[in-house]
Amino acid sequence: MDFKIDPYENQLVTGCLKFQREAQKQLYMRYKDAMYTILVRMLNNQEDAADALQEAFIKVFSSLANFQKRSSLGAWIKTIVVREALSRQKR
Repeated sequence: MDFKIDPYENQLVTGCLKFQREAQKQLYMRYKDAMYTILVRMLNNQEDAADALQEAFIKVFSSLANFQKRSSLGAWIKTIVVREALSRQKR
């Protein structure tokens, strides 16, 4: 059973999958602050958090075709962000 994704977010996902720069920018702008906050809390360093945010969003955009709409887009992105932070903590 699919999660009921927000129509605007569905539009953003569709645009990103078509490599539309504006859709990519809007998706990034919608989630960057919340995800950055998570990373700062996990990594205890703003510079590392900023680097991790960029890496996480690269993964988000490259994996977006795999988003199966089983959760909210934000929850899916958060999973990628948290995994990026955990990976950095292990290094």
